[in-house]
Amino acid sequence: MDQYFNTRLPRDHVKQDSDYFATQSLWNLITNKKILDVVEKILGKEIMSNPVQNTRIKQPEKKLPKGSIHDGLSGRTPWHQDAAVLNTRGQKLTDMVTVWIPFTKTTKKNGCMITVKKINKMGLLNHISGYRGQVELKNSELLDDMKHIYLEANIGDVILLHKHSIHCSLPNRSNDFRISADLRYNVAGQPSGREPLPNFYVRSKNKKNIKIKNFKQWLALWEKAKEKCIPRKYAFKYPLPTFKTNGRDLSKLI
Repeated sequence: MDQYFNTRLPRDHVKQDSDYFATQSLWNLITNKKILDVVEKILGKEIMSNPVQNTRIKQPEKKLPKGSIHDGLSGRTPWHQDAAVLNTRGQKLTDMVTVWIPFTKTTKKNGCMITVKKINKMGLLNHISGYRGQVELKNSELLDDMKHIYLEANIGDVILLHKHSIHCSLPNRSNDFRISADLRYNVAGQPSGREPLPNFYVRSKNKKNIKIKNFKQWLALWEKAKEKCIPRKYAFKYPLPTFKTNGRDLSKLI
């Protein structure tokens, strides 16, 4: 169910019939004027939609199979920085912002995101392969006892994250689903960090740059990307560990 409702191709084993959840409503969100107005204040007027995007149906933890509790799409999301999921070129060159959108009210009880004060200006830190190959901040246990900021949100809110913001999500202790989407945008002219997945202009001073203008054209981009990924059998890979030496380990910097 998690991949069927996800907005991107699966990471591995991409096939002709691989599912992904591309809908008119998601296209409307990606190109929403109010969202882009906010993103423009951060990235400037030349903005591209970045293919690092997800929908998350966070299920009540007590109803999850034990093997899925630490799955970032349906269960707990580990401590990480969003830049760490980009390829090495994207980590170095891409200015990216995350727009996190709740479709249900998000609280401590149902698994809101959390972050830590005064620790988001360290640049990119070292990450390792966590549960089922997920990107996880190395030495992340050091953050568990620090003072956390709870990023609770109502429907209609958005949460903006810098690419180096350290965050994770709590378990869903409620009886209901917690549903959200995380969209990402980057400065035009920079790598997406996830080639060959769709990366296209959504705002520009030069209207000729806006070549993807509707849902059908967006869907066609994903189908073309799928065809490129099928021979290699994966959509993207995580460059883990992020650094070969331990100089960027969290334990060395706090």
